[in-house]
Amino acid sequence: MIPSLCYFDLTAGLLSCSKFRTREEILTIEIKPGWKRGTKITFPEKGNEEPGVIPADVIFVIEEKPHATYKRDGNDLVVNQEITLLEALTGRTLDLTTLDGRSLVIPLTEIVKPGAEIVVPNEGMPISKEAGRKGNLRIKLDVKYPSRLTTEQKSELRRVLASVSRRIEGLEVFGFPIFLPFGLEELRIGYPFQSTIWRPSGNRFHSNWKDRVHLGLN
Repeated sequence: MIPSLCYFDLTAGLLSCSKFRTREEILTIEIKPGWKRGTKITFPEKGNEEPGVIPADVIFVIEEKPHATYKRDGNDLVVNQEITLLEALTGRTLDLTTLDGRSLVIPLTEIVKPGAEIVVPNEGMPISKEAGRKGNLRIKLDVKYPSRLTTEQKSELRRVLASVSRRIEGLEVFGFPIFLPFGLEELRIGYPFQSTIWRPSGNRFHSNWKDRVHLGLN
């Protein structure tokens, strides 16, 4: 709103003024990639005008519309994916469509534990103050367990999983053989083995201790 001009009516001999008149103006906002909720865009002195008063500013505040798949966490994007117990143990490929329409193929090749999170670098939200940079895409995996198993299924699971633990030949603690779970990444051995670390290599465990002695697995 801006003050109106006054005019003189010659016929009536009167000076007439309207207090305000309306003027329309289009304000264009260019949204930059990565802007966060709460970002303010200010148009100085584009608000209401009054005689003898500096016009007010027009301020727009950014709000974020929720997405059906992704949730924003700072510069990161978070997505939840549910997989079955079978997929958690044997693997699966995740197919995701990014916010800009690209396809992401993410293979799950390792055993997935409940609550596991996969981080895909540079696939999150653009960082508005750092051109070309993005946050991460964080995929939170939820393992869905079966609600029931038949007697035959339980028996088969026992048979399969019983062979998962394997024995290291020749490696004993106080006379008892050590059994390692499938997928173990390293074995730390203290006295009297001089605090060495054993790691898997194929179907064997090896160490940098002494001459990299290899122990076979049953």
